Amino acid sequence: LAPLFALANNIVELRLDAWKLLSKYKRPIPFKAADIGIWSDIFSGVSYLAVLTNAIVIAWTSEFIPKMAYRILQSTGSSLSGYVDWTLTSISIADYNSTGRMPPDVPGGLTYCRYRDFRSSAAPYTESSIYWNVLAARLAFIIVFEHAVFFIIYILNWLVPDVPKTIQNKIDHERYIDQRERWTHETTDEKFKQAAVTSEAISRMFRISTNLPNSTLETKDKPPTQRPVQRKNNRIGVSRIDE
Repeated sequence: LAPLFALANNIVELRLDAWKLLSKYKRPIPFKAADIGIWSDIFSGVSYLAVLTNAIVIAWTSEFIPKMAYRILQSTGSSLSGYVDWTLTSISIADYNSTGRMPPDVPGGLTYCRYRDFRSSAAPYTESSIYWNVLAARLAFIIVFEHAVFFIIYILNWLVPDVPKTIQNKIDHERYIDQRERWTHETTDEKFKQAAVTSEAISRMFRISTNLPNSTLETKDKPPTQRPVQRKNNRIGVSRIDE
């Protein structure tokens, strides 16, 4: 019955999903985008983290750095003769028995035991100078590896740009034409505004120059016959002699 119910479930589920996709969901409206947006920064951050992680893994889990340090510090050439003995440290069995117990399958009569580490062979078994040299080499390798990879990425980005040179030149040309048209339009508007201000100033000056009193204007506009005659009232004086 299990295969039969699984088949029925798949048939019903497929048809229900198809019905929901066709009737309940709307297709997203497409819009223009210059790039992938925030995903570009996310991918860039993940790539930087991956480079750092790979550098740490190579420095701490591989034998590349210890072998390189052995060639520089101990070996006289490129040979790795004595490398395994160089990476081992001795511990006294008596010191081991004071802190723990040896397994029963270990044969007796042993005076010391060797293990993989860069420590001194005498108590208190602290880190030796080789340990610090190898640690410094590992940290230096991380820095050099990271910067080398980032430099290669920068060179590749410079050699292979996101936008081809011809397309970028066309984009710059279109942008220049748009800026020129916008500047010409703004200059024309400024000229029209300046002309309107100048015309308004001239009209105002003309009105001021022709704005005389109403009585004077009416007197000047009337003909000579209609103008009022100014009469002088001469007072006649009579003297006593004339009388």
